[in-house]
Amino acid sequence: MPVPPQPDDPADHLRPLSALGAQQALDLVPALTAYGAKRVLSSPYTRAVQTVEPTAAALGLQVELRDPIGEWRHGHRPPDDWVEHCHRAWADPNWSTPTGETHFAVTTRAVNALLAIAAEHSRDTVIIGTHGCWTSRALLWLGAPVDAAFWQSMPLPAIYEIRMDATSAQHIQGPGLGDWRSTA
Repeated sequence: MPVPPQPDDPADHLRPLSALGAQQALDLVPALTAYGAKRVLSSPYTRAVQTVEPTAAALGLQVELRDPIGEWRHGHRPPDDWVEHCHRAWADPNWSTPTGETHFAVTTRAVNALLAIAAEHSRDTVIIGTHGCWTSRALLWLGAPVDAAFWQSMPLPAIYEIRMDATSAQHIQGPGLGDWRSTA
């Protein structure tokens, strides 16, 4: 759980985890280290890095920053009604604020990042520290039954296990999805 955003703070990418979030990151270590990952990748946003750092340390790995797995660049500032803003973006994936990124763009970025990671690490388990909107849009593209209600109810933090080949997902499991398998 990150520290809540502050009105007129342009440095959202520097927002850290709260004390609860730091404890939650430590609590994730047993579950995440059980995967035996060979790499730990993260969004460059401070809160994403802080979420995976304890696991990387336990695995003896460095956190590798990847901008394409960064947060949706929504373009709104607190105290804007972010829920309304997000629902509008879900309803129309081509809509954005003048300074924001569309959901179509974040989906494209997420998909390209996942495909590149799958191609680069086809036989390895990789842990990715990212954000709820990025994850939801990636899951949607992979065929999982995801919508705005799914995104809004996603727990923080959440672990989604995705097994994929170079072009598609065969298996996804995690909160709100149960044990989803591709029908393709």
